[in-house]
Amino acid sequence: MSFPRQILIQLVLAVTLGMLSLNSFAVYKWKDKDGNIQYTEYPPPTGEVEILKPPPISTVGAQKSDQPATSETDKKDSAKQSKEDPKAPPADPKAEQAMKEKNCDIAKKNLATYMRTKKIRDKEGNVVRLDDDDWQRRVEETKKNIEKYCN
Repeated sequence: MSFPRQILIQLVLAVTLGMLSLNSFAVYKWKDKDGNIQYTEYPPPTGEVEILKPPPISTVGAQKSDQPATSETDKKDSAKQSKEDPKAPPADPKAEQAMKEKNCDIAKKNLATYMRTKKIRDKEGNVVRLDDDDWQRRVEETKKNIEKYCN
């Protein structure tokens, strides 16, 4: 084997192992003696710990969720707004418009996916095939979301 080829093989192996280690990376959440929450790469010496794992790296395919995007802040703001005055304008029109545009893009991508195939990824990332009734229901819901968010 030639010298450059050996280097290339070692480089590919190193990158592959590095990517595998990124996928198994964990964050440890625990409370210190003063009651402060700590996030570390290593477990604490003693005590109760919660292991937080990142979601899978793969992002191939359509959006993972066919639900419109919402943020916790938007949910709180809309709940607060509906209690105060249900006819009041949104708290931040620019943020509202940005969220509407994001939901429009998600709905369009989802419809394109449904029209191309009846296979989607579930919440765990597994590829599943939709039956005809479920596919039709999702297409109709997505068309309603497009009407709601894209107009």
